[in-house]
Amino acid sequence: MLLCALAACQAPQTDVADAAQRLRAHEGEFAEFCRWVRRAHHGRPAGRDRDALAETVFAPVRHTQQVLAAWLVPTEDEHRLAMPTGAELPAAAWVAVRSRRLGITHVASFASCPLDVPRWWRRDVDGPCVLLANDIEVDGDAVRVIIAYRDFAQAPAEAGAALAGR
Repeated sequence: MLLCALAACQAPQTDVADAAQRLRAHEGEFAEFCRWVRRAHHGRPAGRDRDALAETVFAPVRHTQQVLAAWLVPTEDEHRLAMPTGAELPAAAWVAVRSRRLGITHVASFASCPLDVPRWWRRDVDGPCVLLANDIEVDGDAVRVIIAYRDFAQAPAEAGAALAGR
């Protein structure tokens, strides 16, 4: 019975190959961001202002237009940080992919991006997106780093044709 339950949880090979392709598209900048999070958190004072920490942690991706949102989710969920502040993390069907640079990384892709971001956030979240998540250790605590990227791999064919015609 347990084997059936475990087998049902495994993603089909096509899903894994698709997730691996989407990870490769953003792997370098995602790996750099994970390293930045470790450095920004390392040795931080316990009473540090959450807003100041969020400003520091999200600085490398704040003005990157392909980044739609980002989250840091520690084991204690009430200490979650989000960029933009108030962005809700959507429910996702994650596919685990092994990467040489990142180890096990979780990938979720959406044909229509389900992000719920504040109105003041000046990012168009319509269209396809991909979420990458990696579990890292920061000062002995587990933290899940998640970034939502525009997913150009799922862009409509007519958009690609329009860009090629320029």
